[in-house]
Amino acid sequence: MSTDAPRRFPATILLATDLSARCDRALDRAVQLARQW
Repeated sequence: MSTDAPRRFPATILLATDLSARCDRALDRAVQLARQW
């Protein structure tokens, strides 16, 4: 019997930002994660 749960990928990624210049890193990371899934 396998104990591994089936992998489920999120349908959406929520990114909260204040639209400042510092949010670019968070946006880039969210895009990177979405592409990996």
